[in-house]
Parts: sequence; structure tokens; C-alpha cells
Amino acid sequence: MDYNGNDATQAQQQTAAVLTANPDITGAGLKGAVQVALFDASEINIEYLRAGTVTQVIAQKPADMGYMAVITAMANARGVTSMPKRVPTGYAVITADNVDDPAVARFIYTGE
Repeated sequence: MDYNGNDATQAQQQTAAVLTANPDITGAGLKGAVQVALFDASEINIEYLRAGTVTQVIAQKPADMGYMAVITAMANARGVTSMPKRVPTGYAVITADNVDDPAVARFIYTGE
């Protein structure tokens, strides 16, 4: 796992280095192609998706995260002792096929 500090140039260099170091790497069943996914549905990442630079963007669900954080905090404040150690909020996989679907597009972070 390589972290890139949200720097697209560094991410591109890291990906190129992995592909160069592992010339036999292939995507599962893709006849030699490698799929690249980005994490977080920022506008720039969606632009990369639309341009075909990446094949998918993994979007977090911040509203669900906030909602579950408040519910969990309220339960804790009320003395609930059977709190789960992990509260999954899920994610959405955004592809070129569904990027314009309103049910998925709502997870794209815009500057608005």
C-alpha cells in the first residue's frame, strides 16, 4: 500500500513504478489490462474516471458516517454498554456506467 498525500503526480509515479516492477501483473480476467481505482469521489477523481484514466472511484458515504457517529455518541451518553466495535457505513463504487445515475452521483464531493 502506497500513500500519496492526495497528490495525483505522486500516485501516477507510484502506479507506474509498481507496473514496471511487476511486468506480468494483470487485472482479473481483463486480458492484460490493469484496473485502477481511486478512493474518494472528489470532482478531480470523477474527471479522471470520465477521461478513462481510472476505471472506478470508491466513494465514502459521509452523511451515513455522520449520522452513525451521532447515534453512537447519543447511545454512549445514555449509558448503552453494548456498543459495537465497528459500525460499517458502506461505500459506493462509481464507474463510467453509473457516474450519472443520481443515486450514485450524490456521493460525489463538489465544491458547492
